[in-house]
Amino acid sequence: ATNNAGELLALLLGARGVVMTQLWAGWEDDDAQQPVDAPFALRALRECASDSKIIAVPAPVPGLTARKGLTAILCADVSPYRERATHLASFGAQAALVAGSPYYQYLVGRVLGYKETNIDAHVRSSGGRLTAPVVREAEKDLFALSEALPRTPWRETEITLQEETEKAKAGFFFLDFGTDGAPRAVSSARSGRGERNNRRRGKKKSSTVRSVEDAESMFGGRGKKKR
Repeated sequence: ATNNAGELLALLLGARGVVMTQLWAGWEDDDAQQPVDAPFALRALRECASDSKIIAVPAPVPGLTARKGLTAILCADVSPYRERATHLASFGAQAALVAGSPYYQYLVGRVLGYKETNIDAHVRSSGGRLTAPVVREAEKDLFALSEALPRTPWRETEITLQEETEKAKAGFFFLDFGTDGAPRAVSSARSGRGERNNRRRGKKKSSTVRSVEDAESMFGGRGKKKR
């Protein structure tokens, strides 16, 4: 959950162009926590959903209902990120599942902005191997989606940092240091709510999102191409 939130915050700051996050994992046990229930990730998702410069493309598992698996592919609303995110959704890429071939592993990694050395290490850890023809084919397909080159930061960094600072003051979470010197994520809006949160600490928290329909409603209508 923390890793997901970090990727989403990087997107908000313009340091990432495309981010994938699993909203619903239908292959998990019924009593398991769904990815969208993770508190930090959910807050970051809400920030992305309210950002006019970010679009979200829903990606269910091909041929199955969203209840079997649903990923949100979020991206900057500029080329080539918009076209690349739509392409990932076209073959049902899932954030929590490993792509099935070196071609798709390389393609997804490049779209997400990972270094080629890290992509190669990931492919090798899955028992595969990147070859020159595979890399050339993936790069050709990426270029066919958009001739624009990925550029980060893709938004005005100075403005974004200021905006994100104001959001943090208004109640978004940030890293703080506890008495033991270890970093921890806390809410910056403590006044009034802090005491209530302390009183509720002993109470079991209910699921934030109770059904896959709730997850779909957050992003289902966003990011679709206009005709």
